[in-house]
Amino acid sequence: MPLLLGGDVAFEPTETSSGFVIGTRPELIFAWTKSDEKTTTYGFGFGPYIEAMGSTGTSQIWLGGGATAVFYRRWFGVALSGGLDCDWLHANPNASPVISLFAGLRPTSLAGVDFPVGLRVDFRPPVGDVPATMIFALQLDFAGLAVGFFAALTHGLNN
Repeated sequence: MPLLLGGDVAFEPTETSSGFVIGTRPELIFAWTKSDEKTTTYGFGFGPYIEAMGSTGTSQIWLGGGATAVFYRRWFGVALSGGLDCDWLHANPNASPVISLFAGLRPTSLAGVDFPVGLRVDFRPPVGDVPATMIFALQLDFAGLAVGFFAALTHGLNN
């Protein structure tokens, strides 16, 4: 389960326009990868995601989901996502589009496990009384790292 830790900034001045963000964002990515003559894995993946994030700065709790496209090159991955989130702390929940970009380690070579560890930037345009916000977060997938570790361990024991 990927954990997001970072900060957010509102583009419109508010009483508290920046702060700490914590959340989770599990993805189900269907990946197609291929190894070339130099055994470098490359490919792409696509799938849905859901997310839940809270902000101390803009006083928002975002719940939502969307789709992610991932481009792989060996251990490195770049993912572009788009979806719809709702802010549940305001009296009238507001649906807002969200666009995300991820870059970092995203290997798929360990038994098909994709465990993202890297930087994520999310942008939400202003909707209703919710200001435009940008989130910068470190994404860590502890469960994926554990699965990848044990997959590598069993792969090494079988060879």
